[in-house]
Amino acid sequence: MLKFSNFFKLFLSLVILVFLSSCNLFKPVQVKKIESVRVIKNSGRGMELEVSLVLQNPNFMKISINQGELALWLNKVDMGAIHLNDKVILPANSEILQKFTVQLDLSNALLGGLSTLMSVLQKNSATLHIKGHVRAKALFMSREFPVDESAQIPLSF
Repeated sequence: MLKFSNFFKLFLSLVILVFLSSCNLFKPVQVKKIESVRVIKNSGRGMELEVSLVLQNPNFMKISINQGELALWLNKVDMGAIHLNDKVILPANSEILQKFTVQLDLSNALLGGLSTLMSVLQKNSATLHIKGHVRAKALFMSREFPVDESAQIPLSF
């Protein structure tokens, strides 16, 4: 029969082993596709966009994305940052369409050149690039995941 101290050491070893190995069980959330970008509001000072992303959770548990910062480029012109304000919950083993609202300062776009902006507006499509990181949480674990996705997307005004 095991003594209490031996039992305690065995139990503590198992807890540490499970805790250290659980980091590998938590797979990154993936941006599968940039579905669309829609201009909600356009003013002299900036634009408000709605960006639709298809997100995939490959994990066996639900994950909540509670913070993140992503940079947005349109045809290689820096358009500003996407700040995740609302918590996004992804069900286990799922793929969902999630919409994010983005406030853009047009001074960034104007620095990139009016010709690039005009070509985007004329073609009604553009190359959108999103890069940055998001912090996701599942159970008691929290991890930061990189995001780097490009796509040719239609623009709707």
